[in-house]
Amino acid sequence: MSAGEPAAPAKAPPRTLGLDRIRRTVDAELHAFLAARTDGLDPAITDTISPLAALLTGGKHMRSAFCVWGHTAAGGTGHADGDGDAVWKVCAALEIFHSLVLVHDDVVDRSMSRRGMPTTHVHAARMHTERGWHGDADHYGMSVAICVGDLLAAWSEELISQAPAAPEVRLRLHRAFRTMQHDVLCGQLLDLTVQTRRDFRPEPCTRVAHYKSARYILCPALSAAGLLAGAGPEVMAAYERFGTAVGTGYQIRDDLLGVFGDPARTGKSNTTDLTDGKPSTLIATALANATPRQAQRIQHLYGHPGLAEDGADELRALIRATGAGKEAERRIDAHQRDAHRALEEAPLTNAGRDALLELADYALRRDH
Repeated sequence: MSAGEPAAPAKAPPRTLGLDRIRRTVDAELHAFLAARTDGLDPAITDTISPLAALLTGGKHMRSAFCVWGHTAAGGTGHADGDGDAVWKVCAALEIFHSLVLVHDDVVDRSMSRRGMPTTHVHAARMHTERGWHGDADHYGMSVAICVGDLLAAWSEELISQAPAAPEVRLRLHRAFRTMQHDVLCGQLLDLTVQTRRDFRPEPCTRVAHYKSARYILCPALSAAGLLAGAGPEVMAAYERFGTAVGTGYQIRDDLLGVFGDPARTGKSNTTDLTDGKPSTLIATALANATPRQAQRIQHLYGHPGLAEDGADELRALIRATGAGKEAERRIDAHQRDAHRALEEAPLTNAGRDALLELADYALRRDH
């Protein structure tokens, strides 16, 4: 395997983690909620948002897995039978909010596909064209995606309100979700600004990753798990450190997969990040390590809207040559070690701690 490409394919997740069961239970919660919220809607609306079911239930549901096992590790009970209790409501809310982020991200990034299917705005634009509707199809598609994303935000909050938990716990859950929304939206705005300015220095790229990914990816799920389990400050602090470490490494893995990943495995193009010129610690490292000639060529190719496949291949070779890929793998290793240390002394159940660490290892070593 060439330097800078993702590590060897991740092993299948241990059966003891019950990821299939978690996915099925959360999907059932999502399907039931979606059916209830779309019942009685105007057929024109349900027709337009019909792909939502596939989007909501088509992901890996890693946030849900960390939430379920975080609840177990903190001493929580009651979710083992998948009976629609507070944990499953929160998991569904997390997945719905993440779908909102994906829908809006796909508009910003002008992505054509997501998980092997047309993105929301592309689906709506194609529907507009095929049915010969009035106006601009692309504008209609983007407008639909904005509305769908806002609808998903409302649905996420509604699911939290439905969670069978004490009023004080629900209030704290709402606060945690609002913090999550603030962080990821600020990260998105910063992402756009850095990308537009082409400011690919390590510091701004790291700040983008911190707000948009490091805290967003897992910290809200673990915080919610701790709140539902009645965890004390020591557990909550450990979850914050653990979630930040895994979330940071997860984003670095995403950056590697976005450049070197197999589209058949990831479900999305491995040239979009290159043509869009997305700020990432991978490209920041490549530019920092590059010779002047390499840096000039990387700057020319990265974010070039007309980047052809041979240009993308050249760019990948340049990134490898700077050692940025190997450095990314070393950083993932370091974050993996930090994640393990974060849970070492925390007062957690042994089974829950082991499961969280196995999940972290799987998430950081995935190939899709």
